[in-house]
Amino acid sequence: IGNSFRGRFECTRDLSDISEAISAQQKAVHLTPEGHAAMPGFLNNLGNSLRGRFECTRDLSDISEAISAQQKAVHLTPEGHADMPGLLNNLG
Repeated sequence: IGNSFRGRFECTRDLSDISEAISAQQKAVHLTPEGHAAMPGFLNNLGNSLRGRFECTRDLSDISEAISAQQKAVHLTPEGHADMPGLLNNLG
């Protein structure tokens, strides 16, 4: 549901949509057990949404949280994993 809200936000720029996306994605991260293979993807999605909100509001806390989430996604991803280039691209 988080990615759907973010998708709608990208069309409408309605801040309530990106806030809903972030809330759902934070909940997904919180509910995912440590070591779960999906965690890097969830963190990456959260980071992308936080960056999207930052681009509208210029709230530095959003970009700081985005960087933190995406750094953690990179850290949790094994070297040589097929997703690593995309994760690093989003972080950069």
